[in-house]
Amino acid sequence: MSESTCSQRVRLALAEKRLDWESVLVPPGGLRDQAYLALNPAGVVPTLIHQDHVLVESRIICEYLEEAFPAEPLMPLRAFERYRVRRWTKLFDDKLHLAIFVLSFVCWMRARYLALPDALRASALPGMTDPVKRRIAENLLERGWDAEILRVALRQLVSTADALETALAESRWLGGDHFSLADVDLLTVIQRLDELGAGSLLDERAAVAGWLDRSRHRLSFALAFDTWRNEETARRHSLLANEAAERFAGLIASL
Repeated sequence: MSESTCSQRVRLALAEKRLDWESVLVPPGGLRDQAYLALNPAGVVPTLIHQDHVLVESRIICEYLEEAFPAEPLMPLRAFERYRVRRWTKLFDDKLHLAIFVLSFVCWMRARYLALPDALRASALPGMTDPVKRRIAENLLERGWDAEILRVALRQLVSTADALETALAESRWLGGDHFSLADVDLLTVIQRLDELGAGSLLDERAAVAGWLDRSRHRLSFALAFDTWRNEETARRHSLLANEAAERFAGLIASL
């Protein structure tokens, strides 16, 4: 699944560390294939295989890459800067991953799941081993733009954008002078907001907009994002973003 933020964060880390890798796109239906579930019982992406080791969970994969391949480090040397990086990566894991999932589901996924036969939808819906995420997906499927969890997610993302603006007004990157795992994680979030049509969050946050522009000019961005887009998907997402932009602007203004 090329649009998975968890896959994007691992591809960014691989690219930043200048590692060679081969990747296989798993279509949404493929997440429930027994062959894939044997590798990743949660039925999610990404899964990394290195030296016969099967690695799951994108956060831990990124940390593994940092330790297994110390060249091109993505963690600062100083302890306090490492602390700052870990606060951002913890925020991604604890709150932002779910928040961006909520927005992505409403904009990109909901119509696709509604079109599936009931039995197939029940099997394919996110949250196969996570009852909380499954319940959220069911609520979003039923209520769409009217789901209260959408507003909760937007509040979290607005709060995060404010925190980013403060941090990036003081340093070039989130960990200090160098691009780090914190930038990897938050880039997937802010890039997704823009792709979904919620880019109005950046209108009055110049430091975040500048950081996003710098990040997009890194070679890793092209390798993690651009090379994984096909024209049909990009066109469909652009149309959906255009439809969603006014809705998002109104919701954000009302928070």
